[in-house]
Amino acid sequence: MYIVVHMPSPSPGMNAAVLLAIRSLQEWRISIHTQFAFKQVVSNLSNHLLRQLVTG
Repeated sequence: MYIVVHMPSPSPGMNAAVLLAIRSLQEWRISIHTQFAFKQVVSNLSNHLLRQLVTG
């Protein structure tokens, strides 16, 4: 699974956050054994990124 984030004018910090998130997802994918755990990780990650976007 690949997640592509399109931003009109991404900041360097946002680029770093997205790269880190993608790398983390790749690592988690290796160690995750259940659908539920994967859904929780994606949900938590999405919430975190949304908070970062909102708060800037």
